[in-house]
Amino acid sequence: CSGVKVRKPKADAKTVPTVEQVTELIGLMPEHYRLPTALMAWSGLRVGEVAGLQRADAYAVTTGGHTVHYVHVRRTVQRVAGEWITTPGKTEEARRRVPVPPHIVPLLVWHLQRFTADAADAPLCVNKGGGMIVRQRYARVLKDRAEQVGCPDLSPHGLRHFAATQYA
Repeated sequence: CSGVKVRKPKADAKTVPTVEQVTELIGLMPEHYRLPTALMAWSGLRVGEVAGLQRADAYAVTTGGHTVHYVHVRRTVQRVAGEWITTPGKTEEARRRVPVPPHIVPLLVWHLQRFTADAADAPLCVNKGGGMIVRQRYARVLKDRAEQVGCPDLSPHGLRHFAATQYA
């Protein structure tokens, strides 16, 4: 093919984990990080979006006898000028209702009972001390567990890539 340039993969291209690796990874994560990891891997959420979720953002809708669980992404947590702030998503598309895959609904229910306070505005996902999830700390824990399952270069954003491959 004359005139057609074929891109070579980057030398540092990261491998997307397998379903088996992601399943094992979620099981190895500390209990309070299992749901955030599952939401990033299976629903494609970003760390800041997971950190911004509140109890009221997790709900179920039943139509015609069929129940679907959702998380409603309405806000994101980000660091601005050295401080953590919660803001609405950058665009209207960023604020969205995301289905929770049926196989992680039991984890969602368990997590709500164990780690999420009862108030509607309570953070859905928290760190070990009950505070906000901080991307850098979460990434360190994820990296350690990812190495154990054979994915040493996996990042929180890499879980989003995994989600994309599952729905491609």
